[in-house]
Amino acid sequence: MFEELIEIVNVDITTIRSLIKTNNRLRVIFFSQDSATEKLFDNNQDLRELKDLVPDAYTWQIYDHCSVVTRLYAIHESFVEKLIASWINYLPEIY
Repeated sequence: MFEELIEIVNVDITTIRSLIKTNNRLRVIFFSQDSATEKLFDNNQDLRELKDLVPDAYTWQIYDHCSVVTRLYAIHESFVEKLIASWINYLPEIY
């Protein structure tokens, strides 16, 4: 009965995990002191411009965490709302 709701939540949480891993990896790349990474930025205008737009690592991480917590709350709220609505709609069939 609730498999579809649980599947939606699982997909959303998997997406969040993927975004966290992606952003963590990007932070490592952007703030690396490695000469190969520096060479990569020197040879690519788009990456150099993007690097200029990136906030410091700590601020970036704070905003990442805030957005993840907010999104997880929204996923939970939506799940509970749909769950309660489903039960309310199902009650007439029970009685």
